[in-house]
Amino acid sequence: MLSTIGRVDGIGLEAGNIGTPLLSHATEWRIEADTIAIELSSYQLDLMRPPFARMLDGSIIVNTKPDHLDRYASYEDYLKSKAHLLECCAADAVIILPPDGDDIYPYLPFSAKQAIVPHVSTTRRFDSSLEQSNWNVATTMMQHLGVTEATCRRAREKFKPLPHRFECLASAAGPLFIDDSKATNAAASEAALDAASAYQRDIIILLGGVPKNEPYEGLFDKIKQYDARIVVFGDAAELFVQAASTYDVEVTGRYTSLAETLEHITPRLSTSDLLLLSPACASFDEFKNYQKRGEYFKQWVVDYRRSQHEQPKAS
Repeated sequence: MLSTIGRVDGIGLEAGNIGTPLLSHATEWRIEADTIAIELSSYQLDLMRPPFARMLDGSIIVNTKPDHLDRYASYEDYLKSKAHLLECCAADAVIILPPDGDDIYPYLPFSAKQAIVPHVSTTRRFDSSLEQSNWNVATTMMQHLGVTEATCRRAREKFKPLPHRFECLASAAGPLFIDDSKATNAAASEAALDAASAYQRDIIILLGGVPKNEPYEGLFDKIKQYDARIVVFGDAAELFVQAASTYDVEVTGRYTSLAETLEHITPRLSTSDLLLLSPACASFDEFKNYQKRGEYFKQWVVDYRRSQHEQPKAS
């Protein structure tokens, strides 16, 4: 949002995991923006020490769902890592937490608890509750930074979502495809299933990659709720098969890779299907990163549609 506003008003810059690496700006510290949004992973938060301490004017923790449990000894340690962000806030900082983030409260510094602000609710409706929630959070922070509601609305009109984040690959006819390769944990895939249900199609979710030692109860609850079919692949395939058995869910396909999965699923697709790539896993068993995984999927969609278009029609 800052970047979008900045193209109009010259006030915003994004850096960190999204946008230009922050150190790239440090070499030529001539930033014309008066506000910088930095996305930080829990890995980076673990390392934040002075001079970063007490430098942040605002902090947003988008979600507190379990993640990276292959790195952290426990979910509690992961929450402590996220809570460390708030120790780096200035005394008068604005702090925004997710509505369902009660789990992190025991790990917050006392000063942070006094600075938490409620989300504003934007009047515009979005295609998914996830997009709605993200925009509410961003708008809340912008308004506390002095950006007007009208400017936030203009930013929304110009905003282009980043790829591989529940990216709908629209089609006039035939199956619907959604690239949610960024979903590298179970909580993200749960949100994707919620969003996919709005399309009122038969959901097929592709799960696989490198697992993160997470609980899958919530994910399989969503799978059962929406009567989604699951296809598993990669290093996590056996883990998902075991979880499916535990939660009494049928696995409709198991393959060694995403490439093999897509090859075998092609002839099975029907026009009522929604094929959702929301793997709930990292990509490193097959791809350099989630972006490469998403790009592979999108190219497959292009090839699939071309093949369907070129097929001779029955007389």
